[in-house]
Parts: sequence; structure tokens; C-alpha cells
Amino acid sequence: MEQKKIAGRGMAVLLSAALVPAIGVPTAAFAADTDASQAASQEAYERGNVVDEMLAQEGADGSLPYDADAPASPFVVGETSFDSLQAAVDAIAAGTVSDSVVRLVDNAAGNGLVVKSGTDFTFDLGGFTYTIDGSTVGSAGTETNGFQLLQGSNIVIKNGAITSDKAKILIQNYSNLTLEGVDLTGGAQTQYTLSNNNGNVVIGKGTNIVAGQASPQAAFDVCGFADYKAVDVTIAEDAGVIEGNIELYSGNDAKLSLHINGGDLSKAKFVAAHGAEKVSVDKAPGVSLAAPEGHQWANNVLTPVGEKVELAMADGSAAFCASLADAVKVARDGDTVKLLQDIELTEIVIVDGKSLALDLNGKTITNTKNIYAGRNVSLISLRGGSELVVSGGGTMKAKANDCYALDVSGGSKLTINDGVFVGNISAVYLDGKADLVVNGGEFSIRQLSTTGKDYRFMLNCSDNDYKSGDATITVNGGTFHGFNPGDNLAEGQGTSFLGKDAVVTVDEQAVPPVYTVETKYVPPVIPPSKPDADVDIEQKPDGSTVTTETRPDGSQTVTTEAADGTESVVEKDAEGNVESVEVTVSKEAAESGEVVLPVEPSKPAADASEAPVVEVKVPAQAAGGAPVKVTVPVAEGPEGELPAGVVVMARGADGAWRPLPKTGIVDGGVAVALAGDAGLKVVDASADFPDTAGAWYGEDGTADFVSARGILEGVPQADGTLRFDGDARATRAMFVTMLHRLESEPEAFADLGFDDVTGSEWFADAASWGVENKIVHGYGDGSVFGGDDAVTREQMAVFMMRYAEAFGLDTSARADLSGFSDADEVLPYAREAVAWAVAEGLIAGHADGTGRLAPADGATRAEVSAVIMRLVNGMYA
Repeated sequence: MEQKKIAGRGMAVLLSAALVPAIGVPTAAFAADTDASQAASQEAYERGNVVDEMLAQEGADGSLPYDADAPASPFVVGETSFDSLQAAVDAIAAGTVSDSVVRLVDNAAGNGLVVKSGTDFTFDLGGFTYTIDGSTVGSAGTETNGFQLLQGSNIVIKNGAITSDKAKILIQNYSNLTLEGVDLTGGAQTQYTLSNNNGNVVIGKGTNIVAGQASPQAAFDVCGFADYKAVDVTIAEDAGVIEGNIELYSGNDAKLSLHINGGDLSKAKFVAAHGAEKVSVDKAPGVSLAAPEGHQWANNVLTPVGEKVELAMADGSAAFCASLADAVKVARDGDTVKLLQDIELTEIVIVDGKSLALDLNGKTITNTKNIYAGRNVSLISLRGGSELVVSGGGTMKAKANDCYALDVSGGSKLTINDGVFVGNISAVYLDGKADLVVNGGEFSIRQLSTTGKDYRFMLNCSDNDYKSGDATITVNGGTFHGFNPGDNLAEGQGTSFLGKDAVVTVDEQAVPPVYTVETKYVPPVIPPSKPDADVDIEQKPDGSTVTTETRPDGSQTVTTEAADGTESVVEKDAEGNVESVEVTVSKEAAESGEVVLPVEPSKPAADASEAPVVEVKVPAQAAGGAPVKVTVPVAEGPEGELPAGVVVMARGADGAWRPLPKTGIVDGGVAVALAGDAGLKVVDASADFPDTAGAWYGEDGTADFVSARGILEGVPQADGTLRFDGDARATRAMFVTMLHRLESEPEAFADLGFDDVTGSEWFADAASWGVENKIVHGYGDGSVFGGDDAVTREQMAVFMMRYAEAFGLDTSARADLSGFSDADEVLPYAREAVAWAVAEGLIAGHADGTGRLAPADGATRAEVSAVIMRLVNGMYA
């Protein structure tokens, strides 16, 4: 069964659900099916005949058949048709319809659309085109929009096209908007195809935006407008063509951002309009798009061109920025910010979560406007675990009676190698957890006096932070006017900030005295040499490299680097027992969508407590957030195949280990889907059911497969044992519950709407989940779930196909059913699903050898288990 690589809620949802704790439905609930009386069975059988008649009247999607005599309308919400798009959306906003999806069922033309604030809906164009050729919409006096989407709404538009020759703005957006597989095409009068004035916007997979013919011919803009507070636009990695201008504009103080992760921008052009410098723009490294006039790309971040600051990047490239703040904003770990001119600051410069070097280059940083206010206490502030190394012999001098030169907080570290630093009260201040290392430089404060009392806080932090060790100041060198780093009052009488082997000399003739710190030379201590480890490097035919480091005590570190760059590090003790395994999946493997962990196949443990932990690190960002098929090699059993009860267990957020229901058996091991780092164990959880010996479902591992994954549990007996009870009847409730358990039983909130389910039944949660994900529709008018009814073979096919569609699996395959003698007995609503299930090998001819599909026949617990096993293994085929 082929999986879609990018599938919306597909494999990523499969994975995230699979890591959720699996809490089993009481096993007695399934056991109760087998205890039904003969009379109850007969009643269910008779009811099934009635059900078959109702099912025969259902549409392919489980709905009632369409009335061919009803007037045609292209806009459908649920089962209700509307004459206009506005009427359909208004009905959703008013809550007069239960669905929130407007489906376009044919090409249509009409008026523009106004979406009221707080309206959440999806417009599924169904592959058709909506043309706005009637009245346009908008605020009073500006009724020139095709769509006006007001703020506070969450809107998805997908699968089709929207165009207009009348609208000046095809879509005027203030909402949270997602576009998926949409063609937005401006027309003769269109100035902006998509105008973004508020909200979060995602230009998603396969979405094409083409500018109209009217100036400024903008495909889309990022626009700070009126009193709207924020606009965030993302072009997805798999977006389509953007043709026309991309305009950046700011007329207010809104937070504006554009993230370009991909798309075809060969026909796009940036235009920097008024206030463009206020728009934060970044792009993925592989995206090619020229910067607008007056701007440049620095570390793939758009910044104005200038000559005051040079940004020397870790990759060897350079950019020139107009301000220190711009350079720090776009700098990345390992970059150097170098001053080319003196800098006058009007506001604080914040280094947040970055490791940078600041080369003062003999220049001066000062301020002519007061900065000190709230948390803005210095010229430069280090926050969020930043590291900054200052050198270059320049000067940082704060305005008199205002701020410090530097402050450090949030686990950050400041290292000063040289330069001149002048502050008020303090030159450098530490707040909370922070580190300061001074190797050189000259330090002073504005309030110099002859008494010396004003100098005691030249280097300073709070008393509690210093006493707790959260704040540390280490002075290895430097010159200090009126402040003795070895004996001062900053943190109490006699405070010493001197580093190891640092000494202080004083010039008492100076006013105030000048203290100089130097570090005396101490010969290094050379530890006794240790016996060298024996290192063996082996090149494997598959392109991998195995490096084995054997220490004198017999312990080993085995490092394997696969051809795709994935690396495993296995630690073994002197007896060869595996102590730890860590695998780092390479970016190349993550982007390919699948990886085989480069570890030796090992026998799965019989108990989770005895299984070694395999820590797997998956670069989710490199994979675009898509899950990666991860195969864990497992040693085959004595008969040359893996036991079906082998399952991967994952460590949950609470530290508990739980099986991943969608663990597939593949060549050479077991496979799961991961979208991030995970701790895994491989366990053989094969059950010892007393009633499976000699049965086909015991011989082929079906019983072990579903029980090990928690998909179907054993039936408890009076003597405390569990029986698989494979020949017992399976019900609709049981089958939907098994699908629910595949997703690790996520909580569902759908209104059941079934007359025969009160919510207290053991399967109520599964039924609600099935309704929420459109897997279960119910009989006839949808009011009957029929949980106790036998699940038929064709119903299984329908449930599985709906499940596959809901969770992003490919359902395009179809088999020719004409070779089955009873193919015409498949009910119309189930024909597509049965053809798909046969094509995927989920369902075959009846086991009686007659070549029948037997679509209306019931199924046993063993038979539904076999079908689920094929479904799971097919996910990784």
C-alpha cells in the first residue's frame, strides 16, 4: 500500500497518535460478543437483513441517495444545497448546518464573499473553478474585493481555482487562512491577487498565485495596515508557482513576517514599498529569489543594505548592514559582527539565544537618547542562553545618568577580551543565571569621584544570584578605575571576582586608584598517559563504515556511519552486553522519507524491562515535518522469519513504555513512522493463547500480531487464562474499536447522533472517533450504529478505506472484481471500497475456495485480525 509522502493529516497523524498511551478497552467487552444467546444472534441476523436493505439505499459516502429531481446548486454543505456561496457560508456562521465544509460540485460564477468575524469553515472547490463576475464586496466605499475574510476566522480553501476580472483585490484577508492546491488568478482589474492585512496565512502544497494585469501587479503582499496587529505569511516547501510582485509594506507598528520555505519563485519579484524594513523576511537556503532594491540576504534573512556594520558569516560569506540591531537580528551561531563606523544607538540591542562574536574594530558604541526603562538597562543585552565574545579594542560608552554598557541574563555568557567599557553605576550587570569572564579591557563608570564609594558596583549582580552560584564573575585580566576585582563591596565586604592564578596590582597615585589584573603563568599539569584503545575501521560493501574502539578493559564503542550519513553509536560492556544505543538520522535520510537504522540485528527481548533502549534522533525540520519510515533491524527466528508478535515500544512523555500499534513487519526487521526524536525498545510480546495451537491464526501469527500491539486482546476465562477466541463472531463495534486502537485511542468529541448509542457503551469512544473522522456514517439516515451487528466483509472494506482516506494513505488502487462469481452482490455503496481492498490484498476470495467475495458474510475475530495485520504491514510495503 503506497503512502503519500505529504498527506496532510497522513503519516504525521499516524505517528503522533501512535506515541499516545494505549489504554485498552476492557477485554470483557469483546468477550461479551461471544456470550450472546442464540436468540440474540438470530435477532442480529434478522436485523442484518434489514440493514442490508438500508445499506443498498446508501450513497457511496454513506449518505442518502441524491434526489435527481431536486434543483441543481453548485454549493453543498453536508446534504444541504445553496444557491450562492454567501448563503452557504452564512449558514455555517449561523450554525443552521452541522457541517463546516462548503463543497463546490461544479464550475460556478457569482458574487463576492464576505466572511463574518469568527467563522471557521473549509471551502473545498472539488477541482472546479469559482469565478467572481457579479458584485464585489468590501468595506463601505471600497467594495472592490472578490473575497473579504474578516479577522478571528479560521479558513481553509483547497482543491480548485478562484479568479475574477472584476475584483481589484481577489482575496482581502484578515483571517487565519490556509490555501491547499488552489489556483488564485488575478484578472484585468486585479491589483492584488491576495492581500494579507492580518492573521496567519499558509500558502500550501500545490497552491499557485498569479498576479492580475492592474498595477502594482502583486501576487500577494504582507501589509501592516490600520490598527491590525500582526501578519504572518508562510510559503510552504511544496507550494506551487508565485507569479508577479511580492510587496512588503508597513504603515503601522504591526508584527509582520514572511517565511519562504519553497515554491517556484522564478516568476516572482520582491517590491519594497513604504516601511518595508519593518517586515521580517526569511527563506530556506535552497530558495532563489532576488532581494528587493536596497536590501540583501544575510543568512537567508532579508535586511537593508548598509555600510555601518559588517556581518562575517560562519560559512565565509559577508553582508553589510545599516545598523547594529539589523546585524544582530540576522546573525546566526558562529557569525562575527564587526563595526565599520561609530554607532549611535537610540534603543537597546538584544542578543537572544545566539552565539556570536562582536568585533568593535576600534569603533565606538554610544547612545544620545535615554535607553534605561523597564528591562532595557544597557546598550547591549544578552538573553535566552546567548554567548557573546567582545574584542577589537573599541569602546562602549553609555550616556551619562542612563544605562549600563552590557547586561547578561537568562543563562547567557559574556566574554570580554579587550576594549573600553563605561557605564552608569555598573559597566556590566548580571541578572539571574549568567556568567561574565573578563580577560582584558578597561572599565569605568560615568560617576567618577575621589571617594571611591561610587565604584563598588562596576561589575555587579544580585546578592542572592551570586551566593547561589547562578551568577558568576571571573576576572582574569583588565584595568579598573576605582574598582578592585579582588577586594570590593559589590556582593559584600571583601568580594573577590579574581580567576584562578589572577593577581592585582594598584596605582595608588591615580585618582581614583587604578587596579590592573594579570594572570600569572602556571605550568600545565600533564596527566599520566592512559593505555591507548584498539581502533578497528571496516568498510562494508553497502558503503557503510564501522569503527570499533576496544578499550583495555574489553568494553567497546561501535560507531557505524551508513552510506546516507545516518550514524549509530553502540556502547558495550566488557562481556559484550549492549549498554546504550544512539542513532542520529541524517538529513539526507530524513528527506528521503525512510531509513534503516545502522545497528546489528539483535534478538528482541521477551520483556520490555530487559530490552536495551535505542535513542533515535530524527531531524524533523530536514524532513519538512513529514514522518520518516524507520526500520529497526531484528534477528530472524530459527525458521528464518520474524515472530509476528515483535513490536516496537516507545517511551511516552510520562516515561512509560507502550507498544506502537502501527508496528509493521518488514524484510529484516520492524518498521515504524517517526517525526521526531524517540526512545524505542524492540520486544517479542507474542502471546501464549491455549486455543491457537494448530489454528491458522496461530500458525501465521495473526493472533500474536494484534495482541502484541494492543489492537485486539484476549478473552479472560474463569481460571484466569486468556483465550484468543478466534472463531467467535466479530461485530461492527469491535472492528471500529480496532481501528481506533490503531491510532492509540485518541480522545474524540464528535456528537454521535446514533439512536442506539447513549455514550456509556464500551465502544462509545471508538464510535465517536469514527464519526469525527468520517469512518462511521451509520445506517440509512445515519441514526443507527448497529454496534452489536456482525461486521460484514464489505463493511470492513468500507471502514478501512474511509480510515485510509482520513489518515493520508493512498486509496487510488482498484481491482477488477469481475473474476468473482458473486461480484454483483456487492452493494453499490461498497463497490469502490471492496475493489480497493482486493487490489491492496486486504480481502481476497472466500476461504472456502469457491472464488466468492461473499460480501454480506460476517467475519470472525481471527478474520478481522488478519485484515488489520495486512493493513498495518501494507503501510510500509
